[in-house]
Amino acid sequence: MELSFENGHYYITCEFKEREAVKKMGFSWCAETKRWFTNNWAVALKAPAKKEGFLKHAEHSIERSFATTPQSITKNPKLMAFQNAGVEEILARGNVLLADEPGLGKTAQVISYLNIVQLPPEHKILIICPASLKLNWVREFLKFGSRGSYYIKVLAHGKDKIQGRSIVTGTPHNVVIVNYDLLKSKFIFDQLHDFKATIVVCDEAHYLKNAKALRSKNTAALVKRATEKAIMVTGTPLVNRPIELYNILKMIDPDTMHPFEDYRRYAYRFCAAHNGRWGFNVSGSSNEEELNMRLRAHCMIRRTADEVLPQLPEAFLQILPFEQDKHTKKIVEQEFRFTFDDLKKHPEKGEIGDLAKLRHELALAKLPASIQAISDLLDSVKKVIVFAHHRDVMDGLMLGLAEFKPVNLSGGMSPEKKQKAVDAFQNDPEVRVFVGQIQAAGVGITLTAASNVEFVETSWVPGEIDQAVKRAKRIGQHSHVTARFHIVEKSLDETMLKTAFDKLKNINKILN
Repeated sequence: MELSFENGHYYITCEFKEREAVKKMGFSWCAETKRWFTNNWAVALKAPAKKEGFLKHAEHSIERSFATTPQSITKNPKLMAFQNAGVEEILARGNVLLADEPGLGKTAQVISYLNIVQLPPEHKILIICPASLKLNWVREFLKFGSRGSYYIKVLAHGKDKIQGRSIVTGTPHNVVIVNYDLLKSKFIFDQLHDFKATIVVCDEAHYLKNAKALRSKNTAALVKRATEKAIMVTGTPLVNRPIELYNILKMIDPDTMHPFEDYRRYAYRFCAAHNGRWGFNVSGSSNEEELNMRLRAHCMIRRTADEVLPQLPEAFLQILPFEQDKHTKKIVEQEFRFTFDDLKKHPEKGEIGDLAKLRHELALAKLPASIQAISDLLDSVKKVIVFAHHRDVMDGLMLGLAEFKPVNLSGGMSPEKKQKAVDAFQNDPEVRVFVGQIQAAGVGITLTAASNVEFVETSWVPGEIDQAVKRAKRIGQHSHVTARFHIVEKSLDETMLKTAFDKLKNINKILN
């Protein structure tokens, strides 16, 4: 077979015996010219013929969108091979949809890209993300960012101001981090508009699927002003159906959809759209393979955990910090009456007396933030294991996550009830959350239906943390496990967990 491009059409020549195969590819017969043709490059791309020009470039881009090893000799030693490959693709493409599965380090890849770009002083970066991830972006900049390059301002409320200078250096801020909800504030939006970010990063970009939402409209306006690049970051760009991608693609790369960039044409092509009883129905899905090819050829980089599993550690432990509010700030201030050095030697003291009461109060105070963070995660993953300690904290989680049909396991339950909870989580797709009491559920059970573990409350003892995480890493679990520890910034939990993680590394070196 041979392909040629003439007057906006791709033509293919084939032998008589190959015509049925050509027809199945999507080519049409032109009786006038007696040739097979298509005006859809994605159809032409599937033809087993030598590619030239745009088709050759598209074929290469699709291949590199799966890349697990970098092409360049220069590699960031802090990143795994597939992450370095991802950075290369962000550099090579225009606007990007970075859609690696959850837990594969998308934030680190974006920051490593920013390091390589070596932005001059007049360039500015805007990070838009859920509220629960703002401080995590700060931590990742500290871990992966070039030292001395970034001066960060985190907007916390609707009256906050970008103006001002870094407390440490007096240098004007060149990175602003804001959560989606704050974009509803005209005061905040006007400042971000005037900030004139040259690079805009939208984390958990599936938040933008509704084009009519104010945050989507305001984000689109800010993305449009980005002169360098826009990067959409999400482990689940498509939560339920293809129509959810339309607004994101319209923002960053309408060429992906051409010639179906019009809403109705896109819907008919990729959403099996039809006029139903209640109006124009776009809830379906069609031409999935073609849409995938278009995404990967133009803007999407996506690797799955299974594809990069040999490069991943057995489990990835991550501290998820929440901003202090007026309630949690008072509790954190009281915590520091206790001596850190003494607690470091005797972490079990955190489970008794006045400090235990404060940790309990802090867990209750941060419940809304924890519930929101877990709900956000469930946009990207099927199931989640959640650990806590106190009954009222577990009750709050069960209530706050009720839409996900949670089950719980705590001390005092009969063996039959415990097993029923485990079986429901393992086998029922509608049961998406398992809420376990650390002491009762942290050992002896198998919860391999999930690869994500969330600690709303945790132990400071390394062995207990390891045992709890391993509920998801048992025989039969072949996926990478990510465990996040919900803490309030600058609390004793944050300080003690860092120490526990270091001890856990040393224990594993000895025992593994």
